Amino acid sequence: MYIVYAHFGSQIPKYLLRNISNVAENIPNYSVVLLSDQSKSRKLNPSVQYMLVEHDLIWGQIQEKLEHPKDFRKNFWFTSLIRLYELGKFATVSNSKLIHIESDVILSDDF
Repeated sequence: MYIVYAHFGSQIPKYLLRNISNVAENIPNYSVVLLSDQSKSRKLNPSVQYMLVEHDLIWGQIQEKLEHPKDFRKNFWFTSLIRLYELGKFATVSNSKLIHIESDVILSDDF
């Protein structure tokens, strides 16, 4: 089973890197994965699997059709939809169970 984090549209924040590292170290029975369209951070825990996500045709189609304000929280609605789309792709490719954790949610050691 995978614990999957996803971050798109801006530089990977330090709190997310620390959070992912904490999960990878304290919950070793799961594979921890980060999906992102940003460059891999040198500060990413080496036990975390990093997957660089390339923008594809669907990204452009979603951006074109989305009528929500793009200036709201750095294009929040677009990045939220992209996250769900990319999580679905990852689930299909990995053919495994996964749980998606929001970047600012802390998991305890007894998860």
